Amino acid sequence: MRTTAFAAVVVLLLAGCGGDDREAQNDRQTPTSVAPSSPSASEAVPDPAEEIVGAFTPELDSIAVLGHSGATGANSDPDHPGTDARSNSWATGDSPKVDSVYKRLLDSHPALKDHNYNGAVDGSRVDNLELQLASVLRLADPVPDVVIIQTIDNDMRCDGTDEDNYAYFGETLDEMIGLIQERTRGAQVFIVSQWADVEEWSSWAVGRPDVVAANSDLGPCTVFRDGKVWPKGVRTMQELTNGYFEVIEDVCAAHDGCFTDQRALQQMQVVDADVSSDGQHLSIAGNKKMAALAFAALPEEITDRP
Repeated sequence: MRTTAFAAVVVLLLAGCGGDDREAQNDRQTPTSVAPSSPSASEAVPDPAEEIVGAFTPELDSIAVLGHSGATGANSDPDHPGTDARSNSWATGDSPKVDSVYKRLLDSHPALKDHNYNGAVDGSRVDNLELQLASVLRLADPVPDVVIIQTIDNDMRCDGTDEDNYAYFGETLDEMIGLIQERTRGAQVFIVSQWADVEEWSSWAVGRPDVVAANSDLGPCTVFRDGKVWPKGVRTMQELTNGYFEVIEDVCAAHDGCFTDQRALQQMQVVDADVSSDGQHLSIAGNKKMAALAFAALPEEITDRP
């Protein structure tokens, strides 16, 4: 349920900064086109020895997010439509209107102040996360103790080959979690599910003709037909979503210090005020709602650490 386009050059901003000038790409439930390829060799990640500049500390004093435009606050600033607004990110934003996971953790972990790093890039997939991590580690000081990941959306192919893609998705994510923990000396990883399940999202989106048109005729991911919700398509789409998240759960369970939201975000209830003008991304209110659900799903191993 989204159009995707990978921004080849990673632009890393502190979550507290304003939106950047790139057009926000759509990252809802299903791509309306096949996602572009990974970064080329000319954009390869630098030598690990050169990219970590921050201090390693035992306390929770640094947090980062990796992923797609769901984490960049894309299109959430009504005064600057079509751009990212990282200050509104549900994960690491510093806007009091959103009250992000970072802001909520800050209440009990004051050492986190101003150590909120957003490496997410609009349109990216699981195999783009390594480049994002490298960018974070070239800037973050201290090194992140918690790394949040928001993925799945752009990894979905919606062409009948998604089940064949599960293995690659899982292997890539497994390597990524291992890389995060190796480069950060053991950061905890928290991976979230998509906001709202397919039935909930479709029930809301059917009232938006532009969104309905963009999410029709998508093969296995078609959830609308003749302007109405197509129940069979909704079931199929949810099965695909569940399939990817089951892979996430299995991979994450194999790593100490890795946690998922246990599908808490799938329980999100959507109203018009939660969605931005493009019908694909969350508004300020939606990011706040997502932040509350994600924070409530954080395990005690994260919230209760020193």
